[in-house]
Amino acid sequence: MKRTLISMLTLLAVTAASADNYSYLAFQTADGSTRSIGVESLEMTFSDGKLIASNGTESLEISVADLTRMFFSSEATAIKDISLDADSPVKAYTVEGVCVGSYDNMASASANMGKGVYIVKGEKTTHKITIR
Repeated sequence: MKRTLISMLTLLAVTAASADNYSYLAFQTADGSTRSIGVESLEMTFSDGKLIASNGTESLEISVADLTRMFFSSEATAIKDISLDADSPVKAYTVEGVCVGSYDNMASASANMGKGVYIVKGEKTTHKITIR
């Protein structure tokens, strides 16, 4: 029993030490989506069956029943640089799935959308992007 406890404490210490190299904590849900939050000043609480993660500047609220995985990451997840063909038509959606417009190309979409996070669907690819 004592040996098992020491092994578990050692594993916990190694895991905590390796987490220092990562800037984000990512959460993956049952639908496959992944969201992340910066780890600096991160606090996590549980309330009404939800995990609430907050670092003072942003917060995430995720149902514990939908949470499938948590992991550390060196970069923010779910937001990537876009690589859509410059001349292909695209449709833009909010993260809730509401279509906000159809555009002739990505440049036109970027110029006409407000700040926020969007799902942009091209002819062959789909990307989650952010407009700042």
